[in-house]
Amino acid sequence: MGIPVAAQSGGDTFGLTTENVTSTENQTIRGTSTLETGTELQIRVQSSGETEPQFLQSDSATVGPTGKWNATFDFSAIETHDTVEVSVVASENQSAEFETPVRNDQASSSNSSESAPGFGVVVAVAALAGGAFLLRSRR
Repeated sequence: MGIPVAAQSGGDTFGLTTENVTSTENQTIRGTSTLETGTELQIRVQSSGETEPQFLQSDSATVGPTGKWNATFDFSAIETHDTVEVSVVASENQSAEFETPVRNDQASSSNSSESAPGFGVVVAVAALAGGAFLLRSRR
């Protein structure tokens, strides 16, 4: 869950269910609200701390029948391990802010941990076969 920075509304009117985002296009930020179904929200996402490049994006969202909302953003220019600040605003006195980290789990390929360092299996087998051939031909 996102880390609440400052909930400016009374109680827990807003919640952020997105735990982190990745630096790609079409990233959906999801949350919850205790406001009435159909309430229009303004979702703003901006750079936080030393996040580069500095940015500000906004999208609108509507509170659904189960209290959930979502908004989509483009984070393709943001670096891994930065943080973004998410502001959820329904009105001047109903808003909240959260911080969420940028993680890129897909940036590290799952094959990288399975690959052999150095020459690889095919070259190693060929070298062993060549060595065995040389030993046999010297006898």
